[in-house]
Amino acid sequence: GEIGDNHVAYTYASAGDLLAIYARLKRTGIEAYWPVHHGTTMSLYYADPDGNRMEFQVDCGTVQEATALMRTPAFASNPVGVMFDPDELLARFEAGEDEQTLLGQPAGPPSPIPAAHGLT
Repeated sequence: GEIGDNHVAYTYASAGDLLAIYARLKRTGIEAYWPVHHGTTMSLYYADPDGNRMEFQVDCGTVQEATALMRTPAFASNPVGVMFDPDELLARFEAGEDEQTLLGQPAGPPSPIPAAHGLT
């Protein structure tokens, strides 16, 4: 019964680019409903007023690295990923932390899939 696209993804070239769009949207009052690091991507999910859901993401490695990760027991036990704090990550970026460190998946429990994601 919903109207709109459930998922459109936009890939950014770097963690810095992703965090810049996060900061710009936040300044205008637009908040991500789900910041999640999937292991293969670091993603921010947004919903617009028309019910469209968008993923803004950056790849966290090569296709070969992503494929290898998806074959691990760790990925099998948590294919959704781990939530992260985009404000904390933005502060680390602004402090000059390097790209590879920013792209690392944080430790934490498997993320729940929020109701706003439309998969309930």
